[in-house]
Amino acid sequence: MSTLLDCIRSIVGSAGVIIGPQDLAPYATDWRRRYLGKPLAVVRPASTAEVAQVVRACLDARTAIVPQGGNTGLCGAATPDASGSQIVLNLSRMNRVRAIDTRNNTMTVDAGCVLANVPEVRRRSRPAVSI
Repeated sequence: MSTLLDCIRSIVGSAGVIIGPQDLAPYATDWRRRYLGKPLAVVRPASTAEVAQVVRACLDARTAIVPQGGNTGLCGAATPDASGSQIVLNLSRMNRVRAIDTRNNTMTVDAGCVLANVPEVRRRSRPAVSI
């Protein structure tokens, strides 16, 4: 597996790979602490191109991927199992607001945006009203 991790490090950089047991802990459980797993590593790509390359590397190594956005789901699907053989693909580095359309009251955000934080970005983007 170190060959896979070396390959992934070359894609996302050292800052994008988490392997220390203490550092893995927040990614190995859901926010309600009902499900607990053991990932081989947590990979945090910064772009869709990096996601695609990581997925290809995991496919070539026949390594399962557990996608994880904000890790706030209620069913445990973003938690790895206890085998220690799965990669958690955490999208938190992909957290930019791409576009705000105030006329249609919509915004386009990256997959790693925490929805609870998005309204604050929206408020800051509104033009100031002068009286």
